[in-house]
Amino acid sequence: MLSRNTVYLLFVLGIIVLLSAGYVSYMNLRDSRESVDRVLLSFNRLNSVQNLEKILLHDHLHPDYESAKAGINALLDSLESSLDSATFVQLKPLAVERLNYLASVAQTGKNTPSRTQRLIEEKNKLNLSKLRSLISDIKKSETSKIESIKENSEKAGTFAKYTFIGGVMISIMIFVSVFLIQRNSQKWLLKEDDDQIPYEELEKIIKERTAEISAINIKLNKKIDEIRKIDEELKRSEHFYKTLFEQAHDAIMIISPETRKILEVNNRACEIYGFTKEEFSSISLDLISKNIPECKNKIKEIVTTGYAHNFECVHYTKDMREILIEINASLIEYNNSHAILSVNRDITDRVLKLITN
Repeated sequence: MLSRNTVYLLFVLGIIVLLSAGYVSYMNLRDSRESVDRVLLSFNRLNSVQNLEKILLHDHLHPDYESAKAGINALLDSLESSLDSATFVQLKPLAVERLNYLASVAQTGKNTPSRTQRLIEEKNKLNLSKLRSLISDIKKSETSKIESIKENSEKAGTFAKYTFIGGVMISIMIFVSVFLIQRNSQKWLLKEDDDQIPYEELEKIIKERTAEISAINIKLNKKIDEIRKIDEELKRSEHFYKTLFEQAHDAIMIISPETRKILEVNNRACEIYGFTKEEFSSISLDLISKNIPECKNKIKEIVTTGYAHNFECVHYTKDMREILIEINASLIEYNNSHAILSVNRDITDRVLKLITN
């Protein structure tokens, strides 16, 4: 029979294991919530930079100059509070200079044949190149941050879940083992000393054991409720990332690097390419790629380096129309295996406008 002190010690050990698992799960859940906030900040920065890109990288300013200027200033204000200072210091003067150039073009036009005008044009080309490169770097950085935070959050959530479940199981084993040992020991004592133990003392022992079991049951129910809440939080986080995936401005594809089969797409991909999600699930990247050897080489590059940024490919839509796609891709973990996350932007109209102009 275990001594009373040993029983208490085992109970305390079980409670410590349970509380430790709960604390670890709570810390991971808190980190997961902070990750969601960081993703939202990166997503907002990415949207602001994309909106800035739409206005400044076109050759013509919005007819309402004051409205366009106010919009750009608002975007710069939001980026000033969220971007790191070194990047913003580079971005703001380039954006202001580009805005001033577009405003002057809107007022005087490009046909003034003067040496000053040619110098302005040369300066604008240099400024535009720097601005395009900087915006591209910012977009790459923010996209990479979102992917990294998402991956770490998912790993932390899984770790927290299994840590807590493991702690609960170990605690239950300790409590049940102690209870069974005590019950068997009590039966042996009752059998050996049946004539020596008064009825009142037996009743007291039974009440004490019943009270202990009730207390254990209450604690276990509380911990089960905590596990349920943690599981609900994980489901909400999963729903949040799914919403970001579906509502993204660009087409997003998840592709198997071995078979080049398209595993999953968002709604935007269906809009651009004309396929339904069911049709996408039965085709490979080869079917929509014009240059298949180049496509295979890019996939090898992504698998080797982990990413490939801002490269262009010609793809086919469902009706065999050619579109020019700008792609940012990276290697991710998807359903316990490697996959490629490809963010595809249709730049066909933009390129045609540039050629026309």
